[in-house]
Amino acid sequence: MKNLSKFSVIIILTLLTFSMTACDNGTTNNSDNGMDQVLRVDKEVRDLFFYSSNGRTRDFPLDTGRIAAVCTDYALEFYYRYQGEVYLVAISYGGGPAIWYTVEQWLPANTFNWRTREQFGLNSVLRNGVWEYDGVIRDATKTVVGTEIWSESTYRNIQGHMWNVVVIDGKWYLVDSTWRDNNLARNPIKEIIPPSFAR
Repeated sequence: MKNLSKFSVIIILTLLTFSMTACDNGTTNNSDNGMDQVLRVDKEVRDLFFYSSNGRTRDFPLDTGRIAAVCTDYALEFYYRYQGEVYLVAISYGGGPAIWYTVEQWLPANTFNWRTREQFGLNSVLRNGVWEYDGVIRDATKTVVGTEIWSESTYRNIQGHMWNVVVIDGKWYLVDSTWRDNNLARNPIKEIIPPSFAR
């Protein structure tokens, strides 16, 4: 009987381990402990913002965030909060290559406020030869670190969008808090091929 109970315990522990690793937390690599911070920051950002194409109303009524935002707000807020290696990636309206950015300086809030003009999209302006991002909470100057055609299938033809890429233990992961806010299951955090500037 003792052997049976030990065997039962082993089976139960094995099943528990399987069920924990099988839970969908919105990643394609659930076993990576380095993903914990990514998941935490992603959730913080999604809990903070609701997507709004007009700056007032919720495009997705079930979204429980408290601040109206667009993709650039999600991406910059994630960048601001995340403590590891992180990039902004954007494809402008009209398509073209993906542009990879790092943030060089955080600016005072509302340094350049597109919202006063009722304009959305990639909220940035070229000022004195430097692109400045304007967001609901975070304003920043950005530096281009790479430009290339995006190869990951779901983003290949995207236009007018910004998201993040993080690096964990040498692996590169796409994190799109904007799309995850609308549909977590369909937009997992997934490993991608590193950009050419990093190879």
